[in-house]
Amino acid sequence: MKYSSQQYAEALYKSASSIPSKNNDEIVENFIEILKSHEVLYKYKSILKAYRTILMKNNKLPEVIMTCASDISNEVKEEVLGALEIDKKVKLRLRVDKKMIGGVFVKYNNRLFDLSLARRLARLNGRLLASSTK
Repeated sequence: MKYSSQQYAEALYKSASSIPSKNNDEIVENFIEILKSHEVLYKYKSILKAYRTILMKNNKLPEVIMTCASDISNEVKEEVLGALEIDKKVKLRLRVDKKMIGGVFVKYNNRLFDLSLARRLARLNGRLLASSTK
C-alpha cells in the first residue's frame, strides 16, 4: 500500500507526540528505517514540509511573519523579537513589501503587531487633530 507524504507526516507527529521527547532520536531513526523499507526515502522533503505544517497547526512550531519595507539585518530581527518578548527559537519568515514606508508588521500566534511608520504617522495625525479642536 502506498502512503502519501501527509500520511507519513501524521504518523510521525502521532509517534513523536505519544513518546517523551528524550526518545526523539529513536523515533527519527525508526521512521527513517520505515521510509527505507517502504522505498520512499526520496519523499523526505515533502514529508518534512507536511510535518512542519502539522506542527504549526498544533502550535508546536510557532511561526513569526515579519513584513518590512526592505530586507533587514539579523540584529534588527532579533531586536524586534526581543522587544515583543517572542522566543527567538521560532520559525521566522521575512516578507518585503515595497509599498510600506518603513517600520515592520509582525504576525505571531494570530496576533498582529503594527510597528509601521504609516501607523505612527496616523497616530500623530490623530493627536494633532484632537489637540487642534480643543
